[in-house]
Amino acid sequence: MEAVWASRGSGHPRFSAQNGHHHRGYERLIRKRSRVRNGNILVRQYPPLDLARHYPTLGPPPADASVAYADVNGLAGSIEMYLGRDILTLPDGSLCPIQWRAYISGARQYQGEITAKQTLHDAYRAKIRSAETDPSSIAKQDWSGIHAILDLVLQAFRSETAASQHT
Repeated sequence: MEAVWASRGSGHPRFSAQNGHHHRGYERLIRKRSRVRNGNILVRQYPPLDLARHYPTLGPPPADASVAYADVNGLAGSIEMYLGRDILTLPDGSLCPIQWRAYISGARQYQGEITAKQTLHDAYRAKIRSAETDPSSIAKQDWSGIHAILDLVLQAFRSETAASQHT
C-alpha cells in the first residue's frame, strides 16, 4: 500500500510517497529511491508500530491454524495495521491476526497479510462516521497509527523545507 502526498509550501511542488511497512513495500521503496533524481519526491516506509511488536499470526501455510505471536513490523505493515487497536480488536477481545502468505526467498522471511480486510475497512468507516457525528468520541478512539503516518509525512516536509532553506 502506498500513498503520495504533495505540498506547495515553497512554491515548488514536493511529494512524499508512502510504502507499507512490509518487505514488498521495502522493495518498492528501494526501487523508487533509486529512480528519484530530484528533491521534489520523498519516499518513506510506514513507521513501525508498538502494537505490531507482539502481534497474533496464523501459519505459515500449510501449518496448522494455531495462533503464534511475532513482531510483524516490516513483514505485514499494511495500512489496516494503522487504523487503530479499536478497529483491529475482534468481538472476543483478540486482535485480528496476520496470515503468513508468501515466502520471500531473497529476504528469507514470510510476507503477511491482515485477515478480514473488508470487515476492518467497514469498521474504520463506522469509526470515521462516529467521529464526524460526535466529535467527543474521538478521545475514546485509537488514532495513533494514523497520527504516526501523518507525523512521518509532516516530518518529511519539514526536513525537506529546512534543507532547501539552507542551500
